[in-house]
Order: sequence, then C-alpha cells, then structure tokens
Amino acid sequence: MHLFRHTSACGDYTRERPMAKQSKQPNFLWSILILLVLAGTAASGYLAWLHYKVYTDTAYQSSCNFGKGLNCESVAKSSYALLVGMPVASWGILGYLIILFVLLTGLNPKKRSAPLYGGLSLLLLASFGMSAAYAIISKVIIGSMCLYCMVTYGINLLLPILFFFEVKQSEYNVFETIGEYLGWQMKNISVLVILGFITIGGISMYPKYWKTEVAPKPQASTGTSLNSGYEDGHFWIGAEKPLITLVEFADYECGYCKFFHARVRKLVRKYPNKIRLFHRHFPLDKQCNPGGFHKHACMFSYAAHCAGQQGKFWEVNDILYQEGGRSIKSREAMLARLKSVKFNFSHFQSCLDNPATKAAIKLDVNEGLRRKLRGTPYFYLNGRQLKQSEMKKFEQTIITAVENATRAAEAKKAAAPRTPPRAPAPTKAKTPARTAPTPKRTTNTPTPKRATSAPAPKR
Repeated sequence: MHLFRHTSACGDYTRERPMAKQSKQPNFLWSILILLVLAGTAASGYLAWLHYKVYTDTAYQSSCNFGKGLNCESVAKSSYALLVGMPVASWGILGYLIILFVLLTGLNPKKRSAPLYGGLSLLLLASFGMSAAYAIISKVIIGSMCLYCMVTYGINLLLPILFFFEVKQSEYNVFETIGEYLGWQMKNISVLVILGFITIGGISMYPKYWKTEVAPKPQASTGTSLNSGYEDGHFWIGAEKPLITLVEFADYECGYCKFFHARVRKLVRKYPNKIRLFHRHFPLDKQCNPGGFHKHACMFSYAAHCAGQQGKFWEVNDILYQEGGRSIKSREAMLARLKSVKFNFSHFQSCLDNPATKAAIKLDVNEGLRRKLRGTPYFYLNGRQLKQSEMKKFEQTIITAVENATRAAEAKKAAAPRTPPRAPAPTKAKTPARTAPTPKRTTNTPTPKRATSAPAPKR
C-alpha cells in the first residue's frame, strides 16, 4: 500500500492508496516504450552525424534529399538546427537517454512510484512540445521538412499516448504524479544542480565545427593587393593571365560557403599569378530563389553587387562572409556595418533597390538552377564541376591543377620553334680616303758654298 498525506481546510489526514495494478503482462507497454526510445535515439544519432557532415564534408549527400520540400540538408544548414550551443539532434540524444534511464529504472513494476510516473510524464510532454514547435518551424519558416526529423516527431507523439495508457492501467492520476514528482524534486534539488553542471560542461566541450574560419583579406603573400576585375558580369580576383580559373556559386548565409571561400582565397594568395577566382551568386533565399530557406541571403548578394559597382566588391564580400546572418540580421544592421566602407553610401543605398541589381543576381540564380545546383557551395575548375571526391581533397585538387597547368605551359614554351637570330646585313668594304701628299718643306736659307783651300805659295 502507498501512503500519502492530504491537507485541506478541515485539517490534514493520511490515507492509503493501492499500488499500481500489475497485469499478467506488466512489461508489454513498458517494453514498447523502451523500443520507441531506442528508435528515437538512433534517429537523433543519425541527424547529429548528418549535421556534422553537412558542415565538414561538402561532397556529402544525405539519403533523405527528395526535393525542395523534403530535404534534411536544408534543415541541418539552417540556424534553427542549433539550440543553446549544441545541435538540436544532440539535445534529442540526451533527452532520449534520460527517458531510457527512467524507463529501465521502472522496468520492474514494483519500482514504479508516483515520482517516477510524474517525471516521465514531464519528459514525454516536453519532448512532444519541442517536436511540435520544430515541425512548425521546418514547415513555415525553413520551408523544408526533414524525413528523419519527422520520424522523431512521430515517436515523440506515440510515447506520451502509450505512456498515458500505461498510467491508466495503474491507479495513479497523471496530474497527481506530476505534483508528487515536483515535490520529490524540490527535496532532491542537488540532482538538478548536478545535471545542470553536467549539461553546461557538455555544451562548453562540444566541438563547434559549424563555426568556420573567416575569409582572409584579399592580400597577396608579398603584401601587395591582388588583381581584381569585372568580366562578363562577374567579379574576379587573382591572376591577370591565369593558368586555371575557378568559379564559385555561393551564399553569404551558408557557413559551408564561408569555410570553402576562406580556403580558396588562401590558394589565390599562394598562386596570385596562376589562379583567377570568379564569384557567382546563388542565395538560398525565397526572395530571389524559389528553393531557398535563408532570410537575408538575397539582400547580401545585392549589397556585394552594389559595392562592386564602386570597386569594393571583395571588401564587402569578406564582411558578409564573416558577419552575414550572424551579427547582421537586418537591412538596418547591414547598412550600419557597411558605413565603414569607403564608398558613396547614398549611391550604394539606391543601388540596393535598383531593379537592375535584382536582375543581375537573378541571372546567376537562373544559371545555378539551369545547372541543377541543389545547395551551396559549388565550384567549377576550368569550366568543369568538381566531383565529390575532388571536393573532399579540395586544396590538393587545386594545387595539382596548378602544377599540371604550370608544367603544360612550360612544355608548350619549350616546344615552340625558336626563330633563329637574323644575320646582320653584309657591309661594303670601306675605301680609304685619299689624302693629299704632304708638301715638301722649303726654306730660303742659301746653301753654303764649299770652302776651297788656299793655293800653296810658290817657291
């Protein structure tokens, strides 16, 4: 028998309440609950792994991408996939493990007390509430549903329904058990404190792989500015006469794009006279891309394009990669942040609303749709889309292409026929100029006569 005290205006009294009924198969529903929790743990584990792969492996493609409305990667890339410093899927794993621990504790019907029923009721109701909230966010805000998330939604709906059937078989009242659990919890507040410290420690130690490095400033390794320009409607940076050309389709709100853009910019700095990088816009935003789910990606693309009209594309490009969708979450915040850029600000603002600006970005979006791009980023090397295996070894793929192009250029130069040096034109022998004979020097000095000896005297 279970004793509990009731207090009323007439006083307090203690009465007995019988233990929960034990059927011939007391663990049937309980076992079903455990199996459902194990299935939810497995689904959450896959979603946590998917979230990690989406941010660390650009070549990864999940098995639950079935278009715009049903795409696990789109949901995983959204900011709503994170909650208080951890992926939502990781919180799901933690929640399921706690529920599993409580269920295993009550596997023996004799150990199923009112606080245990009350604690389970709160856990299952909280799980269902979170699932309902995220289902609405996915459908209404993100615009895409996740198949494995929907599996957890279904599990979190079945769990409280089956559990209430289990409670109904006993003589407990759900609301009464919740009250008794809260009373027990207040007496054992140390348990909550310990769980709180464990949770805080777990959040602080959780690897923040989604926080990628910031794109470097466009400076060459020598300290001089890299060449940049505008060609065929697109901005480029790097070599004037490149050996290889890279084209990126990217979104400023895409953390993965930020990560890869930083890597490719380092390569451009390493080979400033061999690589040219073109930027093309593919914002995943419904304002300019029907398959998008980001909030401000189109606005950021407009801003980069307008900054480029004043020669500031790459400076604003780096700011947007670093802060777009993070600290910059509105047009007002973006304008306030870009006031530090030295350009004609009034012209920049008018450019943002110019239909020609939107048309320019729409051209890139349409080109991406024509190429059947399903997300971002995508890279094209000399006109050829990089394969999944090449994206996994991104730096090595580009370096190998540069080395091959360098060898090909050197071989072509060596094989080119050399024009023999032109022989100098024959010159005629020069005839020495005649010189006038040197005149003999004459003097007026008379030649002295030869002296004769005097005649000998006569004897």
